[in-house]
Amino acid sequence: MLGTLPNDFLRMPMTSAQTQEEVDHATALHLQHQMMTQPQQAVGRLQMTVVSAVLNKNYGMTRMDPYVRVRVGHYIYETQTDTNGAKTPRWNKVFQIYQFPKGVNTIHIEIYDERTLTDDELIAWVNLPIPETIFQVCVKRHE
Repeated sequence: MLGTLPNDFLRMPMTSAQTQEEVDHATALHLQHQMMTQPQQAVGRLQMTVVSAVLNKNYGMTRMDPYVRVRVGHYIYETQTDTNGAKTPRWNKVFQIYQFPKGVNTIHIEIYDERTLTDDELIAWVNLPIPETIFQVCVKRHE
C-alpha cells in the first residue's frame, strides 16, 4: 500500500459508546487472558527482592527519582519510583515470578531516572546470569 494510512489502521472497530482507550484496555485484557490460559513452558518459580542501589553519581540536574525494571524472558516487572531517591534509592519490592520461562538463563536489571518532561533516562544496568545449579535444583524437585 502506498500513500497515507487509513485512520483505522491497526485499530479495533469501536462502537459508538467506546473510546479508543477503552478498546485498547479491552484488547490488553484479552491478550493477558490468552497468555494466562495457554500452557507455558516453565521450569519453576522465582522470588526476587529488589532492595536498594548505591549509584556513583547524580545523573540529573536535580535529585534523581529512580525506579527498577527487571526483565525475565518476555516478562517485565517494575518497582515504584523512589522520589528524590538520588544516589541511594530504596525500593524493598518483592517479585513473585511464578512461571519462570524455560530457556531463560539471564535476568536483565535496569535502573531508570523518572523524568517529567522528557523520556526516562537509563542510568544503570546489569545482566545477571542464572547459575546452572539453580536449574538442577528445579529438575530434582520435579522428579
